[in-house]
Formats: sequence, C-alpha cells, structure tokens
Amino acid sequence: MGRSRVDLALLFSTRALRLFGYGFLSVTLVLYLIALGFAESSVGLLLSLALLGDVILSLWITTSADRLGRRWMLVVSALLIVFAGAVLASTSALWLIGVAALVGVLSPSGYDVGPFLSIEQAALAQIVVDRDRTRLFAWYNLVGALATALGALLSGVLVQSLLRGGLAPLSSYRATTVLYAGFGLPPLEAMASGTPVVTSNVSSLPEVAGDAAVLVDPYSPEAIADGIHRVLTDEALRGQLRVKGPLRAKQFSWAQSVGRIREIYGEVDG
Repeated sequence: MGRSRVDLALLFSTRALRLFGYGFLSVTLVLYLIALGFAESSVGLLLSLALLGDVILSLWITTSADRLGRRWMLVVSALLIVFAGAVLASTSALWLIGVAALVGVLSPSGYDVGPFLSIEQAALAQIVVDRDRTRLFAWYNLVGALATALGALLSGVLVQSLLRGGLAPLSSYRATTVLYAGFGLPPLEAMASGTPVVTSNVSSLPEVAGDAAVLVDPYSPEAIADGIHRVLTDEALRGQLRVKGPLRAKQFSWAQSVGRIREIYGEVDG
C-alpha cells in the first residue's frame, strides 16, 4: 500500500506539472511564432506538425511501453518536452522548429497530448481497487484541468508584467518557452525518483542537472543516442546518477522558486 501511495503521488504530481506547462505555453505559442516573423501559413504548418507528431509519438510509445518499460517511456516523453521547449527558445529557424514540433512534445491547445495519458491511466487502473477507480480518475482529470488553467493564468500575468516593464514582445514571449523547457522540471522529477537522466546541454538544463545527469547536444541525434547508450550499458554510471540525482533534486523547491519570482517581479516593477 505504501508503494501504491508513492506511485499515485508521482503520477498526480507529474500530470499537474505537465499540464501546467501545456497551459503556460498555449497562451503565447502562436504570438511567439508570429513575433519570430513567421507568416500565418507557416504558423499553421508548425501547429499541424505538432499535432501530427503527437499522434505518431503516442502510437509508437504506447504500443512499446509494456515491452520497454512504462517508466522509461515516460522519461523519454518528458525529455521530448524539454527538447521541444529548448529548440523553441533558442532558434528562429523554421525548419528546426518544425523538427521540434514533429519530434518533440508540444500542446498548442493546452490539452494533454503525447503518450502520457494512456500510460498513466493504465498505471492508475492497476494500482487501485475497482471501487476507487471512478473517484480516482475524476480527481486525475480535475487536477489536470486546474493545472492547465493555472498555467495559462500565470503565463498571461508573467508576459503582461514583462511587457509593462519595457521588455520587447518577442523576449516576453520567449520567456514562456524557456520556462516550458521546464526550468528542468522533467529531469528534476526523474532525478528525485532515482532515475538516471540524459538531458540537453543548452538552455537552463545544465544549471539544473549539474553533474547528476548526462548532458548531450539536443541537436545531434548521435550525441543523444550515445548518451542513452552510456546510461544503459554503464552500470557504474547508472549507480552514480541514482545517488546524485535525488541529492541534486533536493536543492530545488517551490519555496525557492516563488522567492525568486517575487524578486524578479520586484525588479520589473522598480
């Protein structure tokens, strides 16, 4: 029962964080792409690629999850969120953003996309008794909806504050893509649970992961494959990351994040 409680807490917390990110980005995604100078037709193409990629990714990962391991599939999916956000934040090249939209995980609408939903629901159904499932799934959906709404609200507040502080629209919108790349939330979640992490060496992720993860070039398929191969084949490295990960994750907290956000708002307001 104790393990079930831990699994439930992880599933609910990761869903809340993920839907918060989806809602946070959905408010400004189109505005950001237009501010980058893309035509409406190009923006429509990118959104279509994002939806198509989510369908393909969901089909592949959900049909492979039981064979390869659900936790690993969820970790891969979370890393693809980071990949998509990092590319959005760091380039204005249409073809690169198109690749990120197709291969990564983006939610233009703010709704749950990608393979997470089916894997999480299958896991939930297995760790609760029959009589509790309806109530549990109701809370699961409610938590997701509230997290999406909160993310959208805070995104609007953040952008409005930055615009009032004199920041250019493009830079204000880009702030939301940087935060979507998570301030490293998916890697932190994985490290906190003792899962070895392979993550990007750009954006905020090196600062978050430190030496508790394997850092790779997100634009190089060879580097990504090599990093994953190292973790899968090097038992000593996996052991080190399992020890360092939880210790690193403890250095970050919501209280520290809230305090830093207050400092930034104070600087913006003068």
